[in-house]
Amino acid sequence: MIKSWNRSCLQLEKEKNIVKNLQKECSSLQSYVCKLQNEVKELESEKIKLAKIISKLENTKANLEKDRDAISSCLNEEKERYKKECATLMSTITQLQREGKIYDEENNQMDRTIQELVTMNASLEKTKDIIATQLEAERDKSQKELKSSISVLLEESEAEKVKLSSRITELQKETLELGKKLENTEQEFQSVSSQLLEEKSSVSTIKEECSAMNFTILKMENEIAGLKTEKINLVQGLSELENVRASLEKDKNGLSSCVEEEREKSKKECSVFMSLITELKQEREQFHPEVVQLKITIDELEKQNASLENDKKAISSQWEFERDKSQIALEESEAEKEKLNAMISEVQKVSLELEKKLEDSVQKCQAISSELKEEKISVSTFKEEYSLMKLAVSSMETELADLKAERTTLVQTMSELENARICLSSRLDEERNMSKKDLSILMSSVVELKNDIEYFQVEKKSFK
Repeated sequence: MIKSWNRSCLQLEKEKNIVKNLQKECSSLQSYVCKLQNEVKELESEKIKLAKIISKLENTKANLEKDRDAISSCLNEEKERYKKECATLMSTITQLQREGKIYDEENNQMDRTIQELVTMNASLEKTKDIIATQLEAERDKSQKELKSSISVLLEESEAEKVKLSSRITELQKETLELGKKLENTEQEFQSVSSQLLEEKSSVSTIKEECSAMNFTILKMENEIAGLKTEKINLVQGLSELENVRASLEKDKNGLSSCVEEEREKSKKECSVFMSLITELKQEREQFHPEVVQLKITIDELEKQNASLENDKKAISSQWEFERDKSQIALEESEAEKEKLNAMISEVQKVSLELEKKLEDSVQKCQAISSELKEEKISVSTFKEEYSLMKLAVSSMETELADLKAERTTLVQTMSELENARICLSSRLDEERNMSKKDLSILMSSVVELKNDIEYFQVEKKSFK
């Protein structure tokens, strides 16, 4: 009996140990089932959240694709407009360069004509100086010759007066002796007649000199007529220069109108480009809140993950507390062994179903992760496209800067052309003043020549 009792006690202890082990296994299985249920709930909630996020991302992706298509179409249109405007600007620049070349050629022609006029003025001044020197030399010569001839005539007249006075005295003395000295008087008369012939020959030489002076005066008059013709030619050249200046002013007015039109066109184009830049900035600002929202959603997901980890820690602490309670309850409820066995069988079935559900959820999570990867790839492609759009905008801004630089160069070239025009007008004014001064000098020289001619004529008349 004692042995059988001992055996029964040992069996009971073994059964108790088995029941304790089974209770521990059941509690572990219950905790595992609770964990699985919580994980399934978390996975379902995450699945719902991910589905919402995916739907949001799909909507944002569709919106971004629409915006991308609209932006690409706008950019293509703007590129075409920009190309057309660049072509028009290049054509206008080529036209301006051609007009500048033509204007430079006209300026060169004007410089050549001005140089020719300057050379003509220099040659005229040289000829004028030569004529003036010749006139002064001839005038000095004629004055010297006239003075010498007048002095000779005065000396001869004085000698003749002395001779006549001596002869008169002799005649007065010899009047009483006329009868005696008739022959001597005849001889003296012959000598006086010979002297008169000599005086006539000297008068003929003086007449020849006067004819030579008249010839020189005719030459001077011919030279004066040539100077008058040159003066007329100079006046015609000045009228031609005035006509050229008027044509240059007309060209200047046309160029100024063209420049103003081009300036207005460039202002309009710059305003259009600035409006496009503002639109692009507004679109970038519109994209900015969406990017901020994506960042916010990512932060929320991170916060949710942190909260899930905290919940997991709380659940693990609760599971430990419940495990202690279950151990106490299992120690108190040994009679519920059969129920626990039935529960174990049911739990095994539920665990198999849960394992299947977990496998399905894992597959779904893998599919969701693959979709998330695809979404990340699409987001990265969108970011790349957005960066390309930024690069295109930066290239447009650089092209705008180049256009502004070209506009400044055009403004500088136009200012240089205006400065050249001002220099040409100042040169023309200077040449006009010089020509007026030369004409005044020529007129003064002509007046002096007329005065000299009148003086010579007066002297000629007085000599005659």
